[in-house]
Amino acid sequence: MMYIVQSTLQFLDLCIYLILKKLFMSIEMNDPAMKGFDGYAVKVLDFINESIKIRKVFTGL
Repeated sequence: MMYIVQSTLQFLDLCIYLILKKLFMSIEMNDPAMKGFDGYAVKVLDFINESIKIRKVFTGL
């Protein structure tokens, strides 16, 4: 049972990552200021925060 939950969370993380990656790619094309390391670091932190929020919603933790 735990394996199923863990696999589901990993799958959700992957889906979230792919959606955000697509979103960030479109943002970078429209906003040159987002390019470079600073923009990337901000995006990674945002992704981690969103991933934690979504995981809490699905697991109730």
